[in-house]
Amino acid sequence: SEGIFGIIYEAKIKTKKEENTKSIDLFTYDETKDAVKKVGEVKEDEDATMIEYLSKISAQYAGLEEKHVLIIGYNNEKGQYKGKEREKIVNIRKGMHALLVEHGFIFTEDPYVPIEQMEHLLSFLSSNNIPAFGHIAAGVLHPTFSTKQMKIKEKMYKLVVELGGDVSGEHGYGVKKWKYLPEEKKKRLKELKRKYDPKNLFNPGKVVEGDETLLKKQNKTYPVLDSTDRSIHL
Repeated sequence: SEGIFGIIYEAKIKTKKEENTKSIDLFTYDETKDAVKKVGEVKEDEDATMIEYLSKISAQYAGLEEKHVLIIGYNNEKGQYKGKEREKIVNIRKGMHALLVEHGFIFTEDPYVPIEQMEHLLSFLSSNNIPAFGHIAAGVLHPTFSTKQMKIKEKMYKLVVELGGDVSGEHGYGVKKWKYLPEEKKKRLKELKRKYDPKNLFNPGKVVEGDETLLKKQNKTYPVLDSTDRSIHL
């Protein structure tokens, strides 16, 4: 709910031991459909600890072959790459955002689509030369846009909704994406807002109203990083 009902001042969380990725396999594909098919197969593998995707453009910038790339990690030694080679591949994925920023792609999004529809999203991004990376097995990608590609970004939002997905799989709606909220969800949030925050004190103008004018006023007093601009990681 992005803080529109109140403030969390205390929380208890239950954690589990992180699975250790001991080895990695790297798979490359010419066609998006083949990459998605492989994801479906690997999701059934209990040894898999990570399934990450790099688009052709992203892979090229990273110094890899210009193909759709899947980085698949395992909790045992069955992967081809181990030790320092494994670390090198993991670091390529970790550094993907910063690398794309260096090449002028400064707006990173986080759409979610069901894995059954993933091929359509990947094909759209590929045909529009939009670099992308992300947690493909979870249905979340990070397409990254330059300042000249904003119209394509809007088209992507609409496609994601048509595919039964969500324009924000991780980072929230804020004021930029509120109009893409499913109507039922928007209605429910407004009902809860009236009930728990009738004076509109908490995060006003966010999520359910999308008041960009209010956001600009807030930013003059409290400068913040735009929710769609991930060029700086704190």
